[in-house]
Amino acid sequence: MPRADVDTTIFATIKSDLATVSSAARANSELAVGRAQSIIDAIREEVRRRENAYAAALSAYETAKADAPDDEDEAVLAAYEAELAALAAALADAEQALNTARSALFQAEDALENFRSASSSANSQLEQLSTAGAATLAKLAQKLDDYSAFRGLVSPSLLAPATPKNNFLDDLTAEVRDIAAQNSALNSNNADASHKTSNDIFARNCVSLAVAIFQKSHGISRPVSLNRISDNAELIATSQTFGEGKIKDFRDSAHIAKFLSSQPAGTSVMVSFERQNCVGHAFNAAFDGHQVYIINGQTGAVEPWQDSKLLSRFDAQSRPKTWSIYW
Repeated sequence: MPRADVDTTIFATIKSDLATVSSAARANSELAVGRAQSIIDAIREEVRRRENAYAAALSAYETAKADAPDDEDEAVLAAYEAELAALAAALADAEQALNTARSALFQAEDALENFRSASSSANSQLEQLSTAGAATLAKLAQKLDDYSAFRGLVSPSLLAPATPKNNFLDDLTAEVRDIAAQNSALNSNNADASHKTSNDIFARNCVSLAVAIFQKSHGISRPVSLNRISDNAELIATSQTFGEGKIKDFRDSAHIAKFLSSQPAGTSVMVSFERQNCVGHAFNAAFDGHQVYIINGQTGAVEPWQDSKLLSRFDAQSRPKTWSIYW
């Protein structure tokens, strides 16, 4: 079963961001290589200019050396030797300048090669990360598909859980009774004894009913299989999908009522507890801005918390050791 459109958009956005980062990194490395190559080309041009200057200095020196005067006049010889020394010095300077330029060229070429190698490795790693990220997103998307199919519903936005209306309790009461009636019919007709509630209605499919009522209280009309036994893991998953994904533990029921009465009007939660000597139980609670109500999906009862016969029975017979709420 498909996910909601908003989830698909989220996955597409993340995939696009991964591709953009990879593309940007590649483009930046190519830009850096291009700039480095321009600098190397300029150095090469300077090397060629200095090679020409060195060749000219060498030619002038060798020509002067070959044209040594035959005159034995000391002044002529002194002038020649001075000119030859000057040409030799110019040749040495030209050679040093050429060697400096060549060294700079070699260093620049080595640096560029090292950068290209590092850039190629980094881009390859980034490509691998992008591919792995896309694969992880695909797996997560499949998990959400599986979750939706298992629950028999289309998941709403995971980023913007629905908020119950302040007057939701009036509308919810009739729906709770309808859910309880469906549950009663299912248990009466079910041939599987593990789903029947003949002697202990509180030890069977209470989690499924709490999930259904929690969704209803948040304005979500999605089918939930009532003919199924589940555990607190489903309460956690439901709060994360349809609520705020919060869990809070209490030592007794009175502290739950006190906490809920401090919350905004319209607060709706799922409640569970563990018993001393048998399985636990799950139901719902809500605060309408004036008082806290307990909602029992198995009987359809919606009654003030302090007057609840259900809680009286729990406290007297079950002696719960831990209480938790999920919303």
